[in-house]
Amino acid sequence: MNFRLRLRLIIALTLGGAAGWLAGVALPRTQAQSSAVSAVRPAQTRKGDIPVSDLLQVERVIGVLGKPLGTRTVITGVQTPTLLPNPLAVAQVDGQTLPNGAIIEVRGNVKLREGVRYRLEGYEAGEFTGSPVWLHPNIQQPFQYRPYFVVTRVLEAAAAGKSGRPIR
Repeated sequence: MNFRLRLRLIIALTLGGAAGWLAGVALPRTQAQSSAVSAVRPAQTRKGDIPVSDLLQVERVIGVLGKPLGTRTVITGVQTPTLLPNPLAVAQVDGQTLPNGAIIEVRGNVKLREGVRYRLEGYEAGEFTGSPVWLHPNIQQPFQYRPYFVVTRVLEAAAAGKSGRPIR
């Protein structure tokens, strides 16, 4: 089972109806599920909180690269040392300069090397990862959303000269 299908299945089993929308999988919802999702509102919220039920009302989620999650995208950038595995400092998205740049984890069959300028085709996705603070109070990486870029093809690796090499 490929990674994308596995991720969709995990999300679908974890979140039900909301997951179908998030993962691009059409999941039927019963009248009771629809009513429960729309009727439940958080008792206490903080600035920036988004109820999962609100995600059901939107058409697309825009990622950190400024494109809807799952959209074919071409990014350009260089590997940068951070705590993320296989990080890329993205300078351009679909030929447009990112005003503030972005650093994103790169997944797929590509190991980024320092000093190499990459142009990669793929799509942005993300996951919730880590443990809740209530379970592990001193955890360094608490439960959080982490975006990543899935590479489908390396279009250019400036120092290596591997242009157009498909990723399998």
